[in-house]
Amino acid sequence: MNNNPQSLTDQELGKKPLDINLEDYVYLGRLGKTFGLKGAIRFHGIAEAETEAVYKLDKVYLSDLGERQILAVEAKGSSPVIFFAGAEHIDYAKALVGKKVYTARDTLPEIKDDSFYLEEIIGLAVKLDGQDFGEIDDIIDASAQDLVVILYQNQEYLVPLQADYVELTDEALLISNPPEGLFEL
Repeated sequence: MNNNPQSLTDQELGKKPLDINLEDYVYLGRLGKTFGLKGAIRFHGIAEAETEAVYKLDKVYLSDLGERQILAVEAKGSSPVIFFAGAEHIDYAKALVGKKVYTARDTLPEIKDDSFYLEEIIGLAVKLDGQDFGEIDDIIDASAQDLVVILYQNQEYLVPLQADYVELTDEALLISNPPEGLFEL
């Protein structure tokens, strides 16, 4: 174990992650490029609530690396930057680029009544032009936008959550006047 809190050793970066059940964790987003020389790294949350959550968390789980302590989170432009313990220099932070970020379900911060975590909409009914059209089966983080996986009659359909023809309510995902061919096989 490295006693120097300033840097992750090659051995620590390569260590096996904790044996966890990802069903007990919530996907928050992905780490982007490094920012500055002091080890900050951009965080790209999958939605607003997930982005806001990292400001309140003390630790997260990183894919392939396991649990990591958060030293600080700072707002820098369009997405926050995170400083992790053991990665206080750009050379060490580079090993974190592209890692998926999760948090234990029981550590999710409470959010405003009009907000939600994306995982909360899985299982929500879908209506296409007012008619029942299956349910939300999954959410895919496609970097520029979130894709909703709709399961209808044993077929999966991908729909961008931020599209003009999509509206999310407490009762259902409403799709009105989608582009021609979107739901054709």
